[in-house]
Amino acid sequence: MADQQHILGIAGSLRRKSYNLALLRAATELAPPGMSIEIYERLGEIPPYNEDVREVGRPEPVVRITEAVRAADGILIATPEYNYSMPGVLKNAIDWVSRPPQESPLRNKPAAIMSASTGISGGMRAQLHLRQSFVFTDTPAMLRPEVIVPKAAERFDEAGRLTDEPTRKFIASFLVDFSRWIRRFNMPLAVAFVAMTLSACGRTPAGPVTAPTPATSTTSKPAPPPPPPPTFVKTTSETRTTRVVDVREGMTKQQLFRTVSDWLSQKYSIDVSDPRAGFLMTPWQASYLRDGLPDLHYRTRVVIRFYGDTTWKQVSARAEANWQVGDEWDIGYDQQLLEDIVVELRTRIGKRN
Repeated sequence: MADQQHILGIAGSLRRKSYNLALLRAATELAPPGMSIEIYERLGEIPPYNEDVREVGRPEPVVRITEAVRAADGILIATPEYNYSMPGVLKNAIDWVSRPPQESPLRNKPAAIMSASTGISGGMRAQLHLRQSFVFTDTPAMLRPEVIVPKAAERFDEAGRLTDEPTRKFIASFLVDFSRWIRRFNMPLAVAFVAMTLSACGRTPAGPVTAPTPATSTTSKPAPPPPPPPTFVKTTSETRTTRVVDVREGMTKQQLFRTVSDWLSQKYSIDVSDPRAGFLMTPWQASYLRDGLPDLHYRTRVVIRFYGDTTWKQVSARAEANWQVGDEWDIGYDQQLLEDIVVELRTRIGKRN
């Protein structure tokens, strides 16, 4: 491989103003010396995978992306999360390029993954599913660091430029690590063989053999685990975790449910929605940012429930939270999240004085 590393960037979204496409554009600006990133822009032209079609002859868009992957030193994918997984257009492209498996350019092709979303999970579940597909295609995807960009609308300007400076610095560092990752898989065969041989044989430079230095009595203590977020309140009391709001008069059940459902789906995402029971619940999400990244040891979810017979008179809100300590989870609620939800409910459907 030449000193210059050519990277193929693929955005998993077809949307013109996609945050993941914008994330790739930011990567082209932040690439280290010796690395160039070319964004593939014809993902939407690839037809649905059909084995009958492949046996007759691969369509031109499939040939194009296959050869683009083959020519690249590595692939950089930025993907949103759709329904807890990667978008269908991205999975479809992988299905085409991976066939037949023994000839696929995805085999031993170094890869790195990024994701961005307007929610607080940052697309992490899409990354997990993409990595699972790469296990079968034998595509070595870099494990760490991970680029997960939550609340993307706050990190990009109207023109789609990444303006959040900590995120820009992290991506620049991420790309330096990706460059090293690529070199691990593209080193000349002779160099790799010598390195493995020396490692296997335990070769050391010639010289006198010395006894190992005795261990001292002092040992370094492991770093203490980080504390939970300051908004976390540990409790098993439902009374403390729940707030009740009186509902505005004159609004029907349908109006109330739609108002809250629309707001909740825009702000977070919805896992359970039952309009007849007046029940809404978000999935567990990594909602706390530590050093600009989601802390996976902390998770929250929102639970909304309406009360009443012929008409709903009240609505309750809960902001459940779990904090991981070793193999266990402390149970409680997020005080700030609960206050924010109550403010929204009072503003949108609360009883007017």
